[in-house]
Parts: sequence; C-alpha cells; structure tokens
Amino acid sequence: MKALLIVDVQNGLTKKKTLYNESCFLETINAAIKEYHDLGYPVIFVQHNNKALKFGTSDWKINNQLYRKKEDIVLHKQHGNAFLKTDLKFILDNKKIKEITVCGLVSHGCVKATCIGGLNERDTINLLKNGHTNWNKEATRKIDSTEKELNQIGIKIVSIGKQPPSNESKKDLHEMTTEELGQLFPIIIIEPNKDWEKNFKKEKALILVNTNMTEKHTQKQKLNL
Repeated sequence: MKALLIVDVQNGLTKKKTLYNESCFLETINAAIKEYHDLGYPVIFVQHNNKALKFGTSDWKINNQLYRKKEDIVLHKQHGNAFLKTDLKFILDNKKIKEITVCGLVSHGCVKATCIGGLNERDTINLLKNGHTNWNKEATRKIDSTEKELNQIGIKIVSIGKQPPSNESKKDLHEMTTEELGQLFPIIIIEPNKDWEKNFKKEKALILVNTNMTEKHTQKQKLNL
C-alpha cells in the first residue's frame, strides 16, 4: 500500500511568499492527489504549528487550491521531520503503508527532513519531482541539490502528472550558456584554480567544433546518397 504525504502547504507559506515555479508546483501536487484518490491510496496533509503558523489562524490553514477531501488525513507537527513526535508512524503502520511519496514545502527544509526521517520507517521513500519548492533566491540550486542528496541516500525521485518542457532540450549547443553546457558535459576539476573557466570555454569551443564537423559529415553522406 502507498500513501501521499503533503508537507506544510499552508497559507502562511504560499500566499505571503513568492514560491519558485508555483503554478507547476501546485498542479503537480494536485495531479498526485487525484491519482492517489483514484487508486484508493491514503492522502495525508501535514500542518506545521509554530509562532508564524499559529494553530487555528488563516496562515496555519492548508492552501485551498489543493484537492482535499474530507476523508483525507490531517497531521500536525512541530518539527521539520513529520515523523518526529507525531502519530505518522502509527497511521502508516495501521494502514499497512510500505511506500510513501513526499511533496510540499520547503525543498531543503521540512520536505528533506521528512524524507530522511522516513528512511528508517518505510521500505520505499519517494520525492515528487516538481512537487516541492521554496522561495530562496537560489531556488533551483536548492531544489537540485536536495534531490541529488536525497537520491544518493536511497530516496527515489518520481514524476506524476504533466511535466514542464525543458527549455534546454530545445536549444542547439551553440545557443547554450557555459552553465547549461556544463550540465550536459560535466568536468571533474581535480585541482580547482583561477584558470578553470578559461579551460571550460576551450572545451565548449571544442564541443562546438566537433558538432559542426559531425553535421557537415552527415550532410556530405546525404549528398552522396
């Protein structure tokens, strides 16, 4: 049996702050909620209680843009890890849940803490791709580093619903920035120094030369045909 765990998607965190990729974030979670409802799997909403998200206030309430049903479970917590000093383990055990998919706020905070906290409690812990975000100035870096770190310790990154198109995949190599090329062709810098960027640009130029040669060779073959 599986369960969906939605962490801290509350008014005080969604309506008062500018979340990165907010529309996609909410759409992805709603797609997951619908899928789990349709399959008859439990959906668990987690609400954090603290001074900023005070129990019973508007900020504390779950965002009403989410597809929540009366039968969905609501769990209150006071720590980043939703397993810590809550009834979450009891709820999952009672329903014989062996696999959970985590989503919500924020990527490098309560979502990460809950995923790690669940490693010793369940057989499988998943993190929902595009189903977690934050409002940090380096939001994408926080998301990517969180996913990479969690994946390295055994947490699966899963996708549900329609995924946003990748802009990078539509670009030719010569249109990409140095950073985008670095993601496609990572360099292992054994001894970082001030010349690394210059060396990287040389490699970028080499990649473009090889690409152009390949394209010319392909065109020549077509002409010969």
